[in-house]
Amino acid sequence: MIIHHSKSTWREKAKEVGEKLQPIAREVDKTGEYDPRALELLIESKLIAPILPEVYGGSGVCETECQDIMEEVCKANTSAGSMIACQLMAAYAFLSGASDDQKKLYLPKMAAGEIIGVPAITEKDAGSDVSAIQMTAVRDGDDYILDGEKTLISFYGIADIYVVFAKTNPEKKHKGISAFIVNSSNNGLELTYRYNKMGQRGMPTGSLQFRSCRIPAKDLIGSEGEGFKIAMELLNRSRILMASQAIGISMAAYEAAVDYATKRKTFGNSLSSHQVIAFKLADMAIGLKTARLAAQEAAIKYEKGENYLMDVAVAKVYASEVCQKIVNESLQIHGGIGYTTEYDIERLYRDSRIIELYGGASEIQRLVISRMILEDPKLM
Repeated sequence: MIIHHSKSTWREKAKEVGEKLQPIAREVDKTGEYDPRALELLIESKLIAPILPEVYGGSGVCETECQDIMEEVCKANTSAGSMIACQLMAAYAFLSGASDDQKKLYLPKMAAGEIIGVPAITEKDAGSDVSAIQMTAVRDGDDYILDGEKTLISFYGIADIYVVFAKTNPEKKHKGISAFIVNSSNNGLELTYRYNKMGQRGMPTGSLQFRSCRIPAKDLIGSEGEGFKIAMELLNRSRILMASQAIGISMAAYEAAVDYATKRKTFGNSLSSHQVIAFKLADMAIGLKTARLAAQEAAIKYEKGENYLMDVAVAKVYASEVCQKIVNESLQIHGGIGYTTEYDIERLYRDSRIIELYGGASEIQRLVISRMILEDPKLM
């Protein structure tokens, strides 16, 4: 059974690239070492930041086409999908608050993959609660001096620039947060620790230490105090990407389950001939189809300029949680052999777990949804 989806040119292109990305995912998962080939493939195929407008050298794809790309890339290589997501999240910050000069300077190079960027928001005591960040940025003449630590930052040791969020006025709490462009070569920036992760091992992740990190004032994005708004906008929009990432993993797990169930023989018949297995496959198909529709609705509302905040929260929490169910059931269908590295399902199981956590954990999405429906019971 095939779960129907759009037949966009971008989906087909991403599928072709995915065929080259999949063996890299398998190799990297075993070695635990970053392999630049995945990023190089995304850059060569113009998939690293496809949603950027053509005026900045991007391909100008719409949100639904970007969803197609993310699904196919993540189906093959989850870490590669995270590379696209991180590059786009950094780009969203520029599109949301940067000056025309900043956009012209950075976005064309980001579209071409000449500059790799990533947001630096998370701290040890500030994850889903962005307002709790402690990093400071103090104005000193024509410069700002940044001090503090960021953790769980992607593209660790790879990124050329970080979009760093720090407090310029701590007394104002979230209204005192500002966003800055920090070059990775800055003498005040130190790579302090790389994490060994459960999954997505192709995306290096670590901690950054800023010690009297001096940057020019012109590298402030927007105005002082606009950082929280920029962070919320990039996080909200990125949840379409994360939902699509979960859908891509679900596609891979679902197709692996169907393939295994139709070929594996038990009691003289294929696994899929047993109703208990057939119903598992049916439930997986239902979840996958519903997750895709939820993500598409959020993407379409964004494209139309409509309020999409509830829709993207629903899509992110549902797609990530149904993904967990699908990979778990796929592993169950594979049986004991699925617990080994002989099959991809073991890697998919580990790669998928983080999606319920980053970009706003499922609990945060439910908080957003509950607040919105209680404020407007007719919202549904």
